[in-house]
Amino acid sequence: MDRFFEWFGLPGEMVLAAVLFLLAAVLALVFPNRARILAAAGMLCCALGDALAINFLDVGRFLPFPPLLAGLAFFSLGRAGYTAAYASLIRRNRDPLYTPPFGAAVVITLAFLAAAMVAMVTGGTYPGGAAVALCVLYALSSGSMLAVVWSCSRSERSVRSAAAAGALALFAVDVVYGLGVLCQMHQLDGLIWWVYPFAQLLLLLCA
Repeated sequence: MDRFFEWFGLPGEMVLAAVLFLLAAVLALVFPNRARILAAAGMLCCALGDALAINFLDVGRFLPFPPLLAGLAFFSLGRAGYTAAYASLIRRNRDPLYTPPFGAAVVITLAFLAAAMVAMVTGGTYPGGAAVALCVLYALSSGSMLAVVWSCSRSERSVRSAAAAGALALFAVDVVYGLGVLCQMHQLDGLIWWVYPFAQLLLLLCA
């Protein structure tokens, strides 16, 4: 999908990320609440992560480490922003946090993380300690986002429940991205930018 957004000579990934952040900012300004402000902050971190991951404007020349590593850190911060946004909705409504969907998300996260580590070790694709540590942080932040959003969606039983689908889609994108870094599995990379914008859109609109 990103190729359809290659406007003004800019990479489609950056244009899409900028459009999504502008939407998040407008929602936070026009319909202000704590959740939308936190979601906008999360989307900003995701956009910065996208810029670093593709080495936009050759930003890597200013860094003492690969820009992808910084991108993973910002992706983790972005997922943390969404986690905080939906946790604030749970607190506001005095809903329970630890629900069956929360537990299911924890199990799914740990299962995928364990499978990725096994595939990395057996496949001999160890990318270095820093990359592994950041991928683990990335997985845990994405899994936390999935757990909290699913828990919130179960309690809301309203249009906000659509956020559950957005969280699952974003988690799936993170799995594909993480497998690329840890295991050099890139067969599904082409799907990332078809799923990623819709996942972000659902999370932003439901916050």
